[in-house]
Amino acid sequence: MKLNVDGAVFQDQHRAGVGIILRDANGEVLLTASKKEKEVNDPAEVELLAMLRGLQLCPPLGIEELIMESDSLLMVTQVQAVEEYWSLLGNIVKEIKLLMKRFRRCTIQHVGRMGNVAAHKLTR
Repeated sequence: MKLNVDGAVFQDQHRAGVGIILRDANGEVLLTASKKEKEVNDPAEVELLAMLRGLQLCPPLGIEELIMESDSLLMVTQVQAVEEYWSLLGNIVKEIKLLMKRFRRCTIQHVGRMGNVAAHKLTR
């Protein structure tokens, strides 16, 4: 399965949102979701929340192997890092890593913005 996630902050509207798309091995869309996030105005935080929300949806569906894609290279790098992330966002990174361990196999990779358009549109 492949999970595309994206987050966006809309400063002019004082809101943020996350978009999530789950596809099977053939590229067929199995699930889409979007969620407003309250009290979030940091782009890095909302990108991490998109990863967290997407991962939270998968275990109840019985998914054991997952590739997660995000267009935030900085946040993908933080999740992939072996060392702990000691910023204010460190707890979210830690929670993402813990959720990823619940799968038999779970990887995260960066995808360019054009490869993540559908998830981005869901954030709106």
